[in-house]
Amino acid sequence: MGGKSIWSRDFIFLALINLTTFFGFHMTTTGMPVYASQLGASDLIAGLVTTFVAGAALFIRPFAGLMLNHYGRKGILVISTAAMAAIIVAYAAFPLLGVILALRLLHGIAWGLSSTATATIAADIIPKNRFAEGMGYFALSAALASALAPALSIALVQNAGARLMLLIAASCTVVSLVFAALQHAEEMPKVARDTPPQLSDFFDKRAALPAGMMMLLNCAFASVTTFIALHGEARGVDNIYLYFTVYAVVTIITRPMIGKVIDKTGYFMPGVLSAVGVAITLVIIAFSTNILMFCAAGIFAGLGMGTGMGTLQTMAVAAAPPERRGVATSTFLFGLDMGIAVGAVVAGAIADAAGYANMYLALTIFPSIACLIFLLLGKNRIARYSEQ
Repeated sequence: MGGKSIWSRDFIFLALINLTTFFGFHMTTTGMPVYASQLGASDLIAGLVTTFVAGAALFIRPFAGLMLNHYGRKGILVISTAAMAAIIVAYAAFPLLGVILALRLLHGIAWGLSSTATATIAADIIPKNRFAEGMGYFALSAALASALAPALSIALVQNAGARLMLLIAASCTVVSLVFAALQHAEEMPKVARDTPPQLSDFFDKRAALPAGMMMLLNCAFASVTTFIALHGEARGVDNIYLYFTVYAVVTIITRPMIGKVIDKTGYFMPGVLSAVGVAITLVIIAFSTNILMFCAAGIFAGLGMGTGMGTLQTMAVAAAPPERRGVATSTFLFGLDMGIAVGAVVAGAIADAAGYANMYLALTIFPSIACLIFLLLGKNRIARYSEQ
């Protein structure tokens, strides 16, 4: 293909930053509820361990775009990544539920800033004639981490102990910090303000639909990340990390294709299939009684969430002008975090009241709604979305 290459030095460094940051973050996202359970937490409190980090990220997201424009992409990225590394170490140093919940709030703020910065820089440097393809490769680094990190995290926290899990998560984040310091993509001009911020400075209306769709998918999928290890234990299933291994393999195979499909056919079909894949994942997990059934769920999880993340993130930022990319990115990630925050606490409450299997079945309502929205909007309206 002609045109500027996707694989510049800065893009490769940025993909490595995204991979290692997400790896450390998702190790804690999956391992911390199990760690909290080992410290005596109920299912509801274990859910709050996830909800607190997502809720804090939600709080900072609307301000992240403004901060990136005012203070610069790289500075925010370096500071927030360093903060995450320190917080992960603190989890091991202070194994008390109250302290852990407080640290989760700080972790969420740092995570919200770091992930918004990396995604915004990616939108800045990817050639526009290959934008969906480039965003697909960029999102693959996060997808790999979100698939592989939970498997390693669960294996460590259940066998070697939470401290080793946290040490490895912190080490990954330190590696990310090194690459962040070396990354030198050209900064957008810093925006000086002489008027009070408006609502449009915090949210981008063009990113609202994909952000809402991502919220619905994550309302469902947060239950998998938070509770699948505990569900497996309750069913007497060992080696639950194999679910994440299958999820990773499917993601690796399919994710590079998604951007090319979007560039050629649009967002409609990938969006519908992602919602269907997430719903099927939850149904299979609900009825799983052996590791083969959990692995089958991993196939649909890779197809569903892998496709959904690449499709919806591209949809959110493709049409944004340079000065709006930070806001469009933060709007999309606001929806992502809202889904995690709401989904984890709802899943924890349902699990406490009705058990894990009924929880997974109940949460299929969220991807079903997402699928219905795409179908009602129709292929033509979705195809014209990025032209707004």
